[in-house]
Amino acid sequence: MADEYDTTPVFGIARVADRPREQPRRRPSAPIPVGRHPADAASIMGIPEGHLTQPVQEAIAVLMAEIDAVRSEAEQHRHREDWLEGQVYHHPLLPVLNRRGLMREIARVAAHLESAGVGAGLVVLQLGGIEALRARHGLAAADAALRHVAAILGAAVRQSDVVANLDGSDFAVLLTVADESAVEAKAGELADAVRAQPFRWRAADVALTVAVGVHPLTPGEDAEAALAAADKSRRPSD
Repeated sequence: MADEYDTTPVFGIARVADRPREQPRRRPSAPIPVGRHPADAASIMGIPEGHLTQPVQEAIAVLMAEIDAVRSEAEQHRHREDWLEGQVYHHPLLPVLNRRGLMREIARVAAHLESAGVGAGLVVLQLGGIEALRARHGLAAADAALRHVAAILGAAVRQSDVVANLDGSDFAVLLTVADESAVEAKAGELADAVRAQPFRWRAADVALTVAVGVHPLTPGEDAEAALAAADKSRRPSD
């Protein structure tokens, strides 16, 4: 291919020998990074101390600066990748994962259930009243209500658990270390927590209803199938 890197020398050996010898051009001295010295790098590279002439030290300093620049650029790329991953798996408005992020976490947990020897479960919470709130007070009120519920759910679970929004008034919580009875109990606690803290908009409390679905994960279970099962079991919470 035309764009492949060609390792053939530009000049043959004989042609290089025939060319007139040029005086080597010295690179401008590069500042030595604070706390580092060419002698340190030279000892690592096995260069004898007696060979550390001024030109050698300057060349090592240039090399060290170039290595630092490459490391800095790699770190910037890593941060950029982390940011892009956050955009892919996190909800754009709420401090929770989105549906795609939840699917990834369900698949990850289900894949390790058998070897970990623990249980896990999925809780789906469907909020009632969000659409009526939006129709009456607008999108800002509905978004504020979703942030309110996301904060409640986030405060009610452990750091190892996962909270996600399913694009709208549905939330899901992945309980990573819990048997079936614990998942059922936690589902009730989450619904109670949402009901116990009414959303307040323009000095008025707005009651939100909650329907809850629960599904215990099985080892290796498909993420979409698990979410569908939890949604199918959804029932109004008292």
